[in-house]
Amino acid sequence: MNLSLIIASAGKGSRMKMDRRKQNIPIHNKPLLWHTLNSFLDVNILFSDIYVMVNKKDINYTKNHIIPDLYFDKEVNIHVLPGGHSRVETIQNGINSLNDLTDYVFIHDGARPFVDEDLLNRLITALNDFNAVIPAVSVKDTIKVKNNSLVVNTLDRDSLVAVQTPQAFSYKIIKEAYEKVENIEGKIYDDSLMVENIGEPVKIVEGDYNNFKITTKEDLYKASHILDKRGLE
Repeated sequence: MNLSLIIASAGKGSRMKMDRRKQNIPIHNKPLLWHTLNSFLDVNILFSDIYVMVNKKDINYTKNHIIPDLYFDKEVNIHVLPGGHSRVETIQNGINSLNDLTDYVFIHDGARPFVDEDLLNRLITALNDFNAVIPAVSVKDTIKVKNNSLVVNTLDRDSLVAVQTPQAFSYKIIKEAYEKVENIEGKIYDDSLMVENIGEPVKIVEGDYNNFKITTKEDLYKASHILDKRGLE
């Protein structure tokens, strides 16, 4: 099974309200993107090729200050490539760059630094029976639909999940899905929506509440606390 990994890290991270792009913000003296990459290199699962999609202004920084500082002894090819003006365009660029030997593609948010081996193994196991697999966790809060600050409806929490990444797909399926992206109306929230659009079943496996996406400054404090508990400086 030849696995490739695409890491989407080309966004501005404007909600962070800091003077640098989110993926370059240091946590325990390492950029956020370093932690995300290291989480995939620190497991007993081999991704033959990793495609790191960053803003074109960050290509040299990523190549010179993040990649050389990673700790790994695997035979893995790490490619640093320019992302696009949107997440969809960024992932398209990554898919179009994939090695033709790729069997399955994992697509991950660069701002989720705490992927672990158990989660990856759940995804890989499910790929034996499905061409598209996503991790998700149960929703803890009650979710309401609003309109002009008024409640329209209250959703059944038992039927809701919060979707995470990495999401895993057969190369053939995700390539076909992105070729038909123009057929989707409205906002595109994740890659599995593309696969749903072409009628392919999407399997849900158990996610991990620690596998959260860093979006605000408060999330940085939470990430730092996790690293403290793991004894990382």
